Amino acid sequence: MGTSSAEAPGRRLSAPDLAYVLPRAAIAFVFAGFGIWEIASPHYWTAYVPAPLAHLSWTLRLVQLHGVVLVGTATAVLLRRYARYGALLAVLLLAEICLDVLVSNGVTSVLLRDVGLLVVAGAIYWLPYDAPGTSGSA
Repeated sequence: MGTSSAEAPGRRLSAPDLAYVLPRAAIAFVFAGFGIWEIASPHYWTAYVPAPLAHLSWTLRLVQLHGVVLVGTATAVLLRRYARYGALLAVLLLAEICLDVLVSNGVTSVLLRDVGLLVVAGAIYWLPYDAPGTSGSA
């Protein structure tokens, strides 16, 4: 195994490295941001809880638990060793969100945005493990 540009100190990331690292960082940013928001302000997010669960007394805890899952997903996507697992979890979460938005509201700008995120998460998952950006500390 050779040394990639991501491993060499003082060297810039190559374009292929950036093509793998930037989508991971973007997905992690979105998931961490929403996760932290759900943990800190669960009242804001109770309107998005599915109807069968909305009446439960522990709905706020469910929202916070979902926030923890989102932050964990963001962390996994950032960690090279767990990036594929985090991306798979992101794909599953986004597929559920997209389906819920489609059924609840039809085609909306939110659905289009989330489908875009779903495609990025899928691309991260389907990249080979030895792709640029996976052999270094990125």
